[in-house]
Amino acid sequence: MKKIVGIVLSLVTAVSMCACSKSGTANQFADDKTSHVTSGKESQTGDDKGNGISDSDRVERNSTDKGQPSDKDAEEVGELKLLTDDTLPYENSFATEEGYYYLSEDGFLKYIDYKTQREIYLCTDVSCRHNSEKCTARFTMDEFGTDSMIFVWKGYLYFLSRDYDNDGASLSIGAGDMDLTEYRTAALYRMNPDGSGREKVYSFEDNQVVEKIVMADSDALYFIVKFLKSEDSEGASYTSSSDKKLVQYDVKKHQISDKTELDKDLYQVVGCSGSKLVFLKNEYPDGMSDEDIAKIDDSEFKNVAKNSTVRYISLDIHTGEKMDLAAFKNEGMRSTGFVSEGYLYYSDCFSGKIMKTKIETGEEQTLCETDKNYIFWVTDDVLCCMGAGEDSDFLYYYIDKQTGEIRQSTLAIEKLGWSLELRAANAEDFLVVYKYDAKDLGDGSYDIQKKHFALISKKDMYESRANYREIKQ
Repeated sequence: MKKIVGIVLSLVTAVSMCACSKSGTANQFADDKTSHVTSGKESQTGDDKGNGISDSDRVERNSTDKGQPSDKDAEEVGELKLLTDDTLPYENSFATEEGYYYLSEDGFLKYIDYKTQREIYLCTDVSCRHNSEKCTARFTMDEFGTDSMIFVWKGYLYFLSRDYDNDGASLSIGAGDMDLTEYRTAALYRMNPDGSGREKVYSFEDNQVVEKIVMADSDALYFIVKFLKSEDSEGASYTSSSDKKLVQYDVKKHQISDKTELDKDLYQVVGCSGSKLVFLKNEYPDGMSDEDIAKIDDSEFKNVAKNSTVRYISLDIHTGEKMDLAAFKNEGMRSTGFVSEGYLYYSDCFSGKIMKTKIETGEEQTLCETDKNYIFWVTDDVLCCMGAGEDSDFLYYYIDKQTGEIRQSTLAIEKLGWSLELRAANAEDFLVVYKYDAKDLGDGSYDIQKKHFALISKKDMYESRANYREIKQ
C-alpha cells in the first residue's frame, strides 16, 4: 500500500470538489519558431508541421494566456507567476481568457472556444474521426506519462510529459517487481495553440522526477526537480528524495540551469508571489522524520497526523531568505492554502476563520468567519468554497477576496443534484459541467457516460439562475 508522507493531505476533509486553472493576463504569440530537442545526451532539430485543422475550427494563435506573467505581473526576470500545479482536481487543463484546454479521460487533447461555444479536438488531420491512437490529439500514457500537465505560455501550448511522483511512498518488500525510483524520462513538448507543429523541446535527465508545478517569469520557465532513493526497513521499502532544486528553463537556448537548492521537507509549493515561493512544511511530533513516518502503521499514522504542525513558509529564490507566514495544528487544517495577487489564503476549521496573509510582509488578517470554509479554488475576485464533513450541503459559496462578503449558489448538476464541476473562469463567465448523461446502476452509483459543458455568467451563478449556454460537442 502506498503511504504519502505529506501528512497534511491525510487530514484534509474528503469532499466532492471541482476546480480550474490559475489566472493572469495576455502575451502575444512568440516569434521564436526554432525547433530544438535538448537534453544532457542529444540535440536535434525539426520543423513545424501539421496544419490540417479547418479555418472554422482553428484556435486563434494570438489568444491571451490566462496564467502566464504579464507586464504587470512580471516586470523583471525572476518575478514568478504560477502557471499550474497539483492542488487542483482538474489539473490536466489550462484556461485562457478565450477558451479552455483539457486532456479528456480517454487521453484526447481538446479545446473549448468561448466565443463559438464549441469543443474541438486539437487534431491536425481534417479527415480524422478521433477514434484511434493515430489521432494527433491522442496522448497515450505509454508515450506521454501517467501524470502529465498542459499549460499555455507566450503564445504556445506546452505539454509536460511526466509520471506520478512517488516521493514519500512506501511499498511492502516482495510486492512484485515495482521500483518506485525508476521513471521514464520526463520531457517538455511545445506546439501551436491549435495543436499543430508539436515538437519535443527538452528531455530531462534519466530518472529525474519533475514535480507537478510550473512557474514562469518574463523570460523563462521554472520547474522543481529531484531524484528518488529507496531504503528498506522492517519489511517495507521507503522512497525519499534527494538533490531537490528549482531549475530555470531558457526557452530560447532550450537549456536548464540550477536556480536554488530546496530542502526536501518543504513538502509542497502552494503558490508564488514576486520572487518568493510559498511552501507547505510538516513538523511531526517528537522530532519524527519522514523515514520514521514510513515505518508506522495506519492507526499510529492517524494519531501522528493529528498532532503534527503545518507551516506555510515563503522562500526568496534570489536571496534564500525564508519567512514564516502561518502555523497551526494539522488537525485544524480545513484545506490547502492558495496564493493569489500577493496574498496567502487558508482556513482553520476550529475557528471557522478564513485568513489572508500578505506574503511580502507576513501581515495577517481575518477575511471572514464561516463553516463553509473549505477553499478549493481562487479566481480573480472570489474564493470558491464549500462546507466539509457529513453535514455539508455540497453547495458552492463565493467569498469576495476584498470584502469577505459570502454569496451562496444553489445551482447543481441537473437531475442528480450533485455539485457542479467548476472548470474555468474568465472576467465574465464560469465554465462548468452542469449535466451528465448517466446510467443508474441501482446501488446508489451512476455510470457517467457523457459530461455536458456550459458557460454561465458570474452574476447568474451568484444569483442561482440556471442560464446556461451549452457548449456544442
